[in-house]
Amino acid sequence: MLIFDGNVTPSPLVNSTTQTNASIQLKNGVALTLDPIGGGTLTLNGGTGSDLDVPAGTLLKFEGFNPLVISLTGPGHQCDVGGQIIMEGSSHKLRGANPGEITMSGANAFTTQSGFTGNPFGESPNGAVVFQSGSTGTFNAGDDPFGGLNSVVTFNSGSTARFGATSAFSTSGRTYGNLILGGNQNYPTLLAGTNNRPE
Repeated sequence: MLIFDGNVTPSPLVNSTTQTNASIQLKNGVALTLDPIGGGTLTLNGGTGSDLDVPAGTLLKFEGFNPLVISLTGPGHQCDVGGQIIMEGSSHKLRGANPGEITMSGANAFTTQSGFTGNPFGESPNGAVVFQSGSTGTFNAGDDPFGGLNSVVTFNSGSTARFGATSAFSTSGRTYGNLILGGNQNYPTLLAGTNNRPE
């Protein structure tokens, strides 16, 4: 188990490597940055029910030119993001092995920023990531969060998907809660009945 406590080190920078751990726990407002050496995969398989815990007031940032994958492989639900996750700089991923493995509950739960590429949650399985009512995912770079032709992400009613890059936006067969399209960009034609507004 890896514990990062803001009362001990408020803003740690960790050059992560490929390894397997039971869990990563963020506590007491910590702002953790993971910058992998040469890329790598952190596999979390403790089956604790909170193998990746990012509670309100904490931040987990994936940073750097080398891609980092956090792979949750424990059974059932293993991650709640009440704080915030940010990905920038490379094709980082947060992957769940099972439907419902990862829930986003924070008001600014997830953001992609400059330099991010690819699908942030991988390409399978369907329903691995759930944005709950009141949560927000902001997609300013990269490809769509659904995983291309799949539906890795579910946006529940009352959740918000905010897009600042056309490359990240997908309409075909997609369901959103609240939808915000940002910037002066040309987005694909919206489906009738979508609750959306330009920004």
